[in-house]
Amino acid sequence: FSPGHITTLSYALSRMHNPDRPSKRVLTFFDAVAARADALIPNFTLHETATLLNSYARLRKPPSDTILGSVALLLRQNPTELHPFEVSNLYWSYAKLELRPASEISQILERATEQMINEFGPQGLSNTLWAMIKLQSQPPPRLFKALQLHALGQIDSFRPQEVANLVWALASGHTNESHPAEKRLLISLHRRATAVDSFTKTEASTVLWGLTRLSVQPKGLLLDSLKRNIEGAQNHRDSSNEL
Repeated sequence: FSPGHITTLSYALSRMHNPDRPSKRVLTFFDAVAARADALIPNFTLHETATLLNSYARLRKPPSDTILGSVALLLRQNPTELHPFEVSNLYWSYAKLELRPASEISQILERATEQMINEFGPQGLSNTLWAMIKLQSQPPPRLFKALQLHALGQIDSFRPQEVANLVWALASGHTNESHPAEKRLLISLHRRATAVDSFTKTEASTVLWGLTRLSVQPKGLLLDSLKRNIEGAQNHRDSSNEL
């Protein structure tokens, strides 16, 4: 198998995996693929390595030191090869695996995010903001504000899970020094959350908790919708995001 084949196969296996009902066959197959990846890792591109790390994160399996070392090496050697997808993918994977990258790697990802911020779509924005807070509680203020401003311009395209993740990130990273952009974003989030009206139970709970923490009391149709989804939803999908 080539690195491209290994990456595609590992990603497909990770998508087949259900954390609530793990398949021993899938995990055993993935272990075999991962062993082959370790042997060929010097031939992997940054995109392939980032995708491989994402597969580990989806399976909630700790990656080998070989994989982590390769990601760090490629980021140091080829930071200009990063695209928005790789950036949000790597942020999400590190956060999902509860692995805080080294300071140098964090700085590379932060610089890339700042340089390409206008290329991020709703999913990339919500993933990145969610992961930043998960990894370091208080991300760089200027970058955090810039991401919020960009999210404000795309809020009407946010899907339920993206709304929930963004609300969680804002609430968890909130300081007393709020700014006008954050206030406008919160108003827009309330409006968007009212419009989508299709949250899972976990997402609805996250939105209710987050908006309340941010002193934006859900009301009217949104409050009715959140209560209905919390009380009646059967889908317990984790709102910690998927790529």
